[in-house]
Amino acid sequence: MEHGPSTISSIVTGKANGFAQLMAVIIFICWWFPIGLNANARLSNAEHSRGTLAFLFIWTFMLLCSTFAHLMIAGITNSETACNIGNVFSAIMLLFCGILSGPKAMPGFWLFAYRINPFTYLVEGLLGVGLAKIPVTCSEAEFLQFEPADNTTCGEYMSDFIAATGGTLLNPDATDNCRYCMLSASDAVLSSLGVDYSHRWRNWGLMWVFIIFNMAMAIFLYWLLRVPKNCPRFMRWWNMLTRKGSS
Repeated sequence: MEHGPSTISSIVTGKANGFAQLMAVIIFICWWFPIGLNANARLSNAEHSRGTLAFLFIWTFMLLCSTFAHLMIAGITNSETACNIGNVFSAIMLLFCGILSGPKAMPGFWLFAYRINPFTYLVEGLLGVGLAKIPVTCSEAEFLQFEPADNTTCGEYMSDFIAATGGTLLNPDATDNCRYCMLSASDAVLSSLGVDYSHRWRNWGLMWVFIIFNMAMAIFLYWLLRVPKNCPRFMRWWNMLTRKGSS
């Protein structure tokens, strides 16, 4: 374990951060292109800007992981204890980032946990740059079929409803067997998950807030709990507590 200035330098510059940056490149290439997210971005005429921002989100996520690991180990002498605590926090962040349950379904405290969760902004950012502004085409099995009112076309019959709720008519000029798709663009699905494409740069900026917080708190905890002070009783209690946590 490093001590003193070398530890502070490792937290700020991060020896692991160089590895994190390399992994960000590998993850981006293995994720963005094989599943066709670059083709999605091309449909909105923003292939390069959205690809760049997706990479930046992955890069900041790797930095977040690295600085979070420093935060966990900064004040705890036992690495197993730090790992267990980190796993608990990671599980909470995964559970309350808006994927399993949207913010509208969360009670008060867990809504607070959703708001202060870095994964919330990571997920919204990645879903936004990967899937927003994409036209949706229903398969044959997904079209709703019905008959319009007498002496009206499908487009006339559904015009007010589509204006209010969205969707697409396959045959607006037909007078029977109307075929309606409930979606016309991916934004309708994303909005139900609390994802707003216009928040993409805000979300990336908030990722840096969490990274800086991790670094600052890691340095503070290292100073508080590792740097020798005239508080031997407190240090004996803390060392005893962390050792018990690992047993």
